Amino acid sequence: MFVETYRQACYAEENEDTIGLAGLGYRKAIEFLIKDYLIKVDPDNKDKIIKMQLGKCIDKLDEDIQDIAKAATWLGNDEVHYFKKHRDYGIDDMKDFIQCLVADIERYYVKLKAREFVNANDNATK
Repeated sequence: MFVETYRQACYAEENEDTIGLAGLGYRKAIEFLIKDYLIKVDPDNKDKIIKMQLGKCIDKLDEDIQDIAKAATWLGNDEVHYFKKHRDYGIDDMKDFIQCLVADIERYYVKLKAREFVNANDNATK
C-alpha cells in the first residue's frame, strides 16, 4: 500500500486541483511504510502493530532510522493539521526524508537476503 499511496500523493502534487491533498497522501504513505516494515520484522505482532499509533511504531524502529521517520511524520502532520509547526520545511523536505527512509529499509531487506544466502551456503559446506 505504501507504493500505491505514495504514487497517488505524487499525482495529487502534480495537479493544480489536488495539490493540497499531496501532503495528506505522503503522510498516509509514511504510516504504511513504517507499519509494513515493522510487520515484516515482527510478523507475530501484526495485529498489534496495525492498531498502534504511528509514534509508538516509530519508537519500535531501529534507533538509527527513528529520526528520519520522526522528521517525515512531523512534516506530514504539518500538511494535515490547520496550524503548521515547522514553517521552514515543506513537502519537498518530507519527500527527501521519505526517500531516505525507504533506502534504509531497502538496505535492511538486502542485508537480510545476504545473511540468508551466506548462512545457507555456510550450512551447505559443513
